[in-house]
Amino acid sequence: MYIQCTQALRKKIDSKEEDLFKGEVYQHYPNSLRAWHGNLIRYNGKQSVVLMNDETRYGVLLFGMKAKDFKKMDELIFEGIRVALEMEGVRPEVIDEYLQVDKGVVYGKTKNRSMVAKFNSTTRGLQMSHRALEEDRIVQRSLSRLESRYPAGHGGYPYALLLTNLHAFDPYKKKSVIETPLYQLKIQLELEGHAIYRRVAVPALFTFRQLHKIIQVTFDWQDSHLHLFEIQNTEEKPIQILMDNEPETLSHFNEETHEIKIENTTFLQDVFTQYNQVQYTYDYGDNWVHNIELEKITMSNQLEGEYLGGAGERPPEDVGGESGFNEYLAAIKDAKDPDHERMKDWAKSQKQKPMDSEELNRRIRWIF
Repeated sequence: MYIQCTQALRKKIDSKEEDLFKGEVYQHYPNSLRAWHGNLIRYNGKQSVVLMNDETRYGVLLFGMKAKDFKKMDELIFEGIRVALEMEGVRPEVIDEYLQVDKGVVYGKTKNRSMVAKFNSTTRGLQMSHRALEEDRIVQRSLSRLESRYPAGHGGYPYALLLTNLHAFDPYKKKSVIETPLYQLKIQLELEGHAIYRRVAVPALFTFRQLHKIIQVTFDWQDSHLHLFEIQNTEEKPIQILMDNEPETLSHFNEETHEIKIENTTFLQDVFTQYNQVQYTYDYGDNWVHNIELEKITMSNQLEGEYLGGAGERPPEDVGGESGFNEYLAAIKDAKDPDHERMKDWAKSQKQKPMDSEELNRRIRWIF
């Protein structure tokens, strides 16, 4: 792996001028994909290293580096890139072929001002994805995936270019470099006398934040209220997966009685490998409880969710919970009810909009 370092990073890893490689190690495709730039930055107040792939502008972050960590820089570079590719669903044998760890790391100077400008743009993209930061980890799992979903200066998406180019390193020349577990989930609204559910397929590598967005899309909720994921049937403390780790949010939950996780940094595979039932509550006032059941696991060569089907129209937003929903249904059914016309007019902006499978899946594909 060829890492072209800024002066700040070279000083930190104690790389002498005479030790640097002069020229370009990887000039020709596909080996040119093994060339990266590296820089030392402050990220969330801590020393961190940003790596950017020269060919694709795909970025990787090593967070909260201490003096002892810079002494094993080579190891962390390989681990950081490996984890980023794993979180894209890339097959292990493709990653191994691409990294060629046994050949080590070669360091050099940054290529030119143009490349440094591109590098700065990638760094800003990683900083914008700070909500996915895992403060207890050097090697980040989600930041690369989020940052790479925005178009770069070359007009393409870094993740798409990276995955396309990685085909050159596939020892088995399969159709896709991706192979990842896909969870089939049945999401049923807990509402007596009503069968309202959605069935979706979601990559195991998705976070609970992504699952939240998929639920909102498939039920056509308006995402205008608070929500919470919970796992009750645990051997130890029940688990609560919160929207965020803001002090105001955390103040409403008790770490003594529950294990607290954050949805942006909790992956489906972290939970569904142990439990097959999760509860999702949307709108603490109306209290819409959704039971999520893991039905089966398949393999996929795409890292995206899919709507598989469902039944029932969900209650109108802000209808007043289960009792309010029943009152609403009674008024809508009875044309003589004094609230009939008012309810019909009110429901136009609150009820579920009709969407077919194609439209739902188009929206789900934009969840990353």
